[in-house]
Amino acid sequence: MELTAEGLNLTLDEIEEVEDILDIPAVDWQDAKQGRLLKSIVWVLRKRNDPKAKLADVGKLGINDLAAELAPFGSGDTAAT
Repeated sequence: MELTAEGLNLTLDEIEEVEDILDIPAVDWQDAKQGRLLKSIVWVLRKRNDPKAKLADVGKLGINDLAAELAPFGSGDTAAT
């Protein structure tokens, strides 16, 4: 799975939220700090099921938790591309 707007099937609102956090357009996400990119993507995906999800809570996840967080949205492969 690619950590891209297309690879994750993000909505336009979700893309905009990630862009706002990163302060860069989606086409340049590969140039973003990877931790911040992962954190923001997991947050917008988590908000699909929990609108009250907090960005700060996502930041407390361990790197080994990413596969489980992303699994419902793709293969679970967390390699950022």
